[in-house]
Amino acid sequence: MGSMSEHDRKRRHFSSLSPTPEPAKKLPFLPISEDKKLDIAVLQYQNQKLTQKLETQKLEYATFENKFSQLKERQQSYDSTLAVVKKSWEQLVNDLESRSERTRESNRKAYSRFVSSTDDGSSSTVQDVFLSRLLQTGATESSSSSHFANEMVQHREITSEKAKNILNNILTFINNFRCLKDGFHTALLKKLRGDVSCGQMLSNDMEVESKNLRLTLSELHLKHKSLASVFRIQRDLDAKNKAELKQLKGELESTVSELEENNHKLATLKVEKDAAKGAVLPVLTVGNTNIPNDKIRDKQKDLQDMESSLKELLNRASTRLVELKSLHEERIRLLQQLCDLQNLQKLT
Repeated sequence: MGSMSEHDRKRRHFSSLSPTPEPAKKLPFLPISEDKKLDIAVLQYQNQKLTQKLETQKLEYATFENKFSQLKERQQSYDSTLAVVKKSWEQLVNDLESRSERTRESNRKAYSRFVSSTDDGSSSTVQDVFLSRLLQTGATESSSSSHFANEMVQHREITSEKAKNILNNILTFINNFRCLKDGFHTALLKKLRGDVSCGQMLSNDMEVESKNLRLTLSELHLKHKSLASVFRIQRDLDAKNKAELKQLKGELESTVSELEENNHKLATLKVEKDAAKGAVLPVLTVGNTNIPNDKIRDKQKDLQDMESSLKELLNRASTRLVELKSLHEERIRLLQQLCDLQNLQKLT
């Protein structure tokens, strides 16, 4: 409401400033010189330009006011987000302070246990060692003074105190961890100095064992190569046997079809032979025996040829069957070898 009233007030102010054409008063007609006419025309032109400029500024003002209201609406959402971020940041600082305090206490207890277990007569505390290291490295002059001074200016006093506590706990933890590491290193060196011969023997044994392992691995690698080559050979043989078996199956099928065709022809010839024998007897009684006897001999010859060709085809089929059986047995044997090689390769 305040912005709208201000907007109305400024609009009224602009409207009051804008020149409004006044009703022309009836003035007595006086002669006007040329200079005055020129001055009046210039003033009217300037007045027109100022009016146009004022209208442009009004439009710009309205545009800026609209943008300002939009920015104000956006700022409201940003304010809520900023409040959530501020709350989350405070919670994060509190959690970090509590966790750093717990970490510092646990690290201090571990270091005190280590110092009591080593019992080397050193009476310096963790704080003394920490202060001495800071003085030696010059960290007190560069790391925290300017940082904490800036935080005191920028943030509240509680947040700066929490940050100081967190940093102090982190630095204490780092110092304790470093001292603990140095102590472990010293104790380990003391223990290893007494066991130099044992360590050397152990290293020699490990070296011999590593050599043996390398030799074993090289042998296994060579064996794997040989098995892989055998596997490839067996695979090629199996493919070749499969191709031959397929070809023999085709030949067997063609032979069987030929046998069936010959059996059909043989059956037809037998039927014709039986019919010819039945027709010969009445002809012989008549006395005309030359022509039927010739026909019978031709039929018998054809029959004998068919029987011989049938026997030959049967022999060929039996030999093909024997070959197929042997090839099938060879294929089974190769498949078994291939399976054994695959199992051996999986085991290695």
